[in-house]
Amino acid sequence: MIFLLTASIKNTSRRVCWVSLQPDGSVSIGLSDRAFVSPDFRAKHFVWSAFNRVTLHYAVPSEENSLKSIRNPHLTFHPPNWFHLTANDGKRLFEAITDLKIMLDQSNSIPWIRFVSKQITKLPPAGIPLKPQLTTILSIPLNDDKCSVGIGIDFMRTASGDEIPNTLFDQFIPWQDYFLRIHAVELAPQVATLSWFHQK
Repeated sequence: MIFLLTASIKNTSRRVCWVSLQPDGSVSIGLSDRAFVSPDFRAKHFVWSAFNRVTLHYAVPSEENSLKSIRNPHLTFHPPNWFHLTANDGKRLFEAITDLKIMLDQSNSIPWIRFVSKQITKLPPAGIPLKPQLTTILSIPLNDDKCSVGIGIDFMRTASGDEIPNTLFDQFIPWQDYFLRIHAVELAPQVATLSWFHQK
């Protein structure tokens, strides 16, 4: 099952990102924007504590000076405990383990991905999905075509959570025994930024 997130305004739709729920229970998030990372960026976290967790926040801005471009970067969680960020050449830039089940037993909401698009008019048109029979389009209604859109994706134990201020889109998608919460806000136009949280 694939969920394609598009931003819609003035009878046009722009592709923002996609969410893929895979048969083995994995979930992948892919971005329509490119991202830029330092050529020597690599991170691995293979130690995890259920009791003394530390939250790390990784951010990748799309500023081209001295950075390497990766097209359509995607983050994946493979149950029960493996996360990774993959570049367009298949190279893994981030790998880590986390026991998501224990975390969701302790908290209803675990933040995962935060993504800010570049200006909506600079994103590719939505077009027809590659696998329309497997794709559900989720449309984010915008008020300004010169804005950027901020996307958040969280792991949730239940299909409920605190209200998010100024949200244009907020949806819970069933996933395994839990839910993914996808939410979006309208932002001032800016460079695209991919960021994610990891607890270790």
